[in-house]
Amino acid sequence: MPAHILFLSAPAYGHVYPTLTIAEALARRGHRVGYAVTEHFAADVERSGLELLRYNDVLSAIPAAVGPRADTAEIVLACMEFYLEGLRQVSDVEGLVDAPPDLVVFDPMMYGAAAVLGREWGVPTVLTHPNLAFNDTFDWPALRRRELLVGEREAAAARIEAGLAALFAEHGVDERELNAPTDLALVFVPREFQPHADSFGGNYAFVGPCVDGTVFGGTWEPPAGGRPVLFISLGTVHNQRPDFFRLFAGAFGDLDWHVVVTLGVPEHDGDLGDLPPNFEVHPWVPQLAVLEHAAVFLSNGGLGGVMSALRAGTPLLLAPEVAEQDMDAQRVVELGLGRLVDLDGIAPDDLRQAVLDLAADREIATAVTRMRDHVHAAGGTSRAADAIEARLDRRWCVDHERSPGGGHTA
Repeated sequence: MPAHILFLSAPAYGHVYPTLTIAEALARRGHRVGYAVTEHFAADVERSGLELLRYNDVLSAIPAAVGPRADTAEIVLACMEFYLEGLRQVSDVEGLVDAPPDLVVFDPMMYGAAAVLGREWGVPTVLTHPNLAFNDTFDWPALRRRELLVGEREAAAARIEAGLAALFAEHGVDERELNAPTDLALVFVPREFQPHADSFGGNYAFVGPCVDGTVFGGTWEPPAGGRPVLFISLGTVHNQRPDFFRLFAGAFGDLDWHVVVTLGVPEHDGDLGDLPPNFEVHPWVPQLAVLEHAAVFLSNGGLGGVMSALRAGTPLLLAPEVAEQDMDAQRVVELGLGRLVDLDGIAPDDLRQAVLDLAADREIATAVTRMRDHVHAAGGTSRAADAIEARLDRRWCVDHERSPGGGHTA
């Protein structure tokens, strides 16, 4: 039976795109799906055929205020502020829908609003993990906050945390349940990639990357000649670094490879200088289509890019810059799926050799192939949509109670 489903997103590409893909799949199955987001992503929501619900100006202003050169600590503080305002603006969030939905799917940064509204409406709430999942055993966000937020920023974080504690107490919501949800939780990596996977209960469905929606569409073909393809993407946050592109030109300009560079955003304003003829540079390129042909993916380590590369069987050379990317990169190295590189200060010759060595590493190639199989077996978008539908008609609850150890079978 068709249902009314509400998605409460957080305004970042790696948070929006996988959940947007699931929402689109549910809409195609006949459900009414409303997707709440900031104006920046409005066109993507409409292009995906969903009901666009716009957050108010207060919520929209927070990510817009984070500049392209913001450091990791600034981004963490902005995320905390968005988390706080999501709960503070819960009445406005409630007003986005004309009738209570049958189920709410939410980003961790919208947990407060989702918890309050789910209880008020008496409907299930489904958590999504756009980054590596966390719990009390593997609480990587708390660890990163302690490492990054020191001095004045520690004081700013403490003020936000005090505001959150007061609001959670006011609404009678236990924030600790974000680390230990009892309802369905979707994670966009296969279980084999998740650190401390055994500590996550059966209500966690490790569905892997959800990358077959409209926003991921597009085609790309390599030029004739059969040269190896190097794909370079620094993601959508830390991509305004012309010095990096000069480094790439020096490292790969005389290499008999075809180099594809994506700047990550249409409005890139950096001066890239003269790039070699074997370079192909785009503001945006269909990542999945390029990765199908790439011999190496040089990336910042964002989880969406990492999972897309592993889905295609492409080894990874990672240069992480923000907190969650460090965790992704560590996991890639632990599992033998790629290597790390520090782009600050590296000589062009050394960077070129790092790419060549990675491309020739057969042990990494074997590990990547094995993980590619796990990624495809995880089920992706269709499994995520199946799990949500099972939760809607209460089959998930029955499976969760009956399966050994309380595990659910979605």
